[in-house]
Amino acid sequence: MNLQFAVPMNCVVRAATPSDAAHMAAIGAATFALGDSPSTPRADLDAYVQSELTAARFTEHLQNPSIAAYVADVDGEPAGYLMLRSDGRAACIASSKRPLRLWRIYVLSEFHGAGVAAALMQTAFEHARVMTCDVLWLGVSEHNARGQAFYRKHGFVVVGDEQFHVGAGAHHDVIMARALEQS
Repeated sequence: MNLQFAVPMNCVVRAATPSDAAHMAAIGAATFALGDSPSTPRADLDAYVQSELTAARFTEHLQNPSIAAYVADVDGEPAGYLMLRSDGRAACIASSKRPLRLWRIYVLSEFHGAGVAAALMQTAFEHARVMTCDVLWLGVSEHNARGQAFYRKHGFVVVGDEQFHVGAGAHHDVIMARALEQS
């Protein structure tokens, strides 16, 4: 799918390619949202980053037909990314016929509030529209108040929760969803 969006500050959102894997891994490692979770030891967080947020793992993800990935470039340099999954669903959205999971949306901190995340979110909505999905859903850490506020601003509401494991630590993720209208 060839979606591109131009937004303020010379930001362009484009489909990710295998050559983006290392940049996506670096952004993921720099912004992993559970870093401030009180229930997970730093060693477990570091181990998660070293096993799941690597260039090799992103290369695997970019080859998975159930995953769509986009990169937001600011002045030609990656500033954030978005990953969407069409496989699997949370139990609390079981009634959805064509759900799409907003699996990851990470933006480097220096670009917070600059429209990069909003451009990635717009890309998620457009991708979901093209794929005729009826709901966009996600899990966000219960400790990530900023993330939850961002999602509420974009029309998501809490529909449930689930556990997310990092090492020995179990976290509660809030499940948020937004029904999508088809044109």
